[in-house]
Amino acid sequence: GLRKDTTYQMVFNGIVREDNEPPIPNVVVANAQLLEIFPMDDVTSRPYEAIERGTVSLTTEPKSPTRTIAGAEDPQFAPGGFKILGGYQDLLEIKAGGSLNVELLGFPTTAGRIRGSDIIRIFLWPLTQWQTTSSCTAECIESGEISFLCGQITSCLGLPTVPGMALNILKITLPACDTAATCQFDDLYGNRKVRIKIGGITIPSGGFFAQRLAAQVSDFGDSRPNYVLSAGSYIYKEPNAGITSAKVVSQLGGGNAKPFRGDTMNVLYARLTLSSTIKARDNTYNDASFTITLPEGYTCRDMSATAEPPGINTWMAEMDLPAFGSQVPQ
Repeated sequence: GLRKDTTYQMVFNGIVREDNEPPIPNVVVANAQLLEIFPMDDVTSRPYEAIERGTVSLTTEPKSPTRTIAGAEDPQFAPGGFKILGGYQDLLEIKAGGSLNVELLGFPTTAGRIRGSDIIRIFLWPLTQWQTTSSCTAECIESGEISFLCGQITSCLGLPTVPGMALNILKITLPACDTAATCQFDDLYGNRKVRIKIGGITIPSGGFFAQRLAAQVSDFGDSRPNYVLSAGSYIYKEPNAGITSAKVVSQLGGGNAKPFRGDTMNVLYARLTLSSTIKARDNTYNDASFTITLPEGYTCRDMSATAEPPGINTWMAEMDLPAFGSQVPQ
């Protein structure tokens, strides 16, 4: 059930397909109701009863995407144009106090070049785990390949995906290039690359499996965005000490009522706190699992689907175990 005074976060991935020109209005706009959420009652006794109803809307106006028409010069990444550097065998472990090194590659032609004062956003996945600070540091680093002008980066901010929630986006404004005399950033296109070192990031305390980040480039007015997934290394995180737990419940009334040699049908309860979400992505449920090894000398009771009426989870703990206290088990 939903716990009192607890904030829950859900992530929905969607693509806005419409981009109408006046006078045809867009339907997907800020504050428009797009989804409904219904927290449901007990899945066994009242599976079709909703507790409450909530609506989902956008907090900002969707922006028109990069144009590919002749004459448009909207900034774009090349294929694989946002790359995570470092790591070993395409895996990069992120640790507290470390930095994130990325490589930017612009569009093959000047039509989609990335220019000074353009804006780079880095989306820190998984979104619900990251809570960085409101400011970060970013600096261009030597690549040792083609000479490239990249001056001081003065703006690196931590932003929330949802206002008032966790800061899980890094917003970097590239050095300006207003005039030839004061230009601090060469146009990025063709085989030109720039590497940026990002620091001052607060790393999640929990862990997560190897995955991609995402990035977006938009022009100096923060319009016409181009969104891509990262190339290069996957990033992953080991959980901090104490985040995970795996132990047999020892509280009085929490099982183990027949612990002596010769006793049969003893019941043990295990408490598991995982550092990362494990998901079964197909209906066979064979693509994600974990194994519990019993103490020496123990054998497992028959907990197959035939041991109870169909639809009953034979591994589910009782709802009134003393270990739960006054909390509703999740």
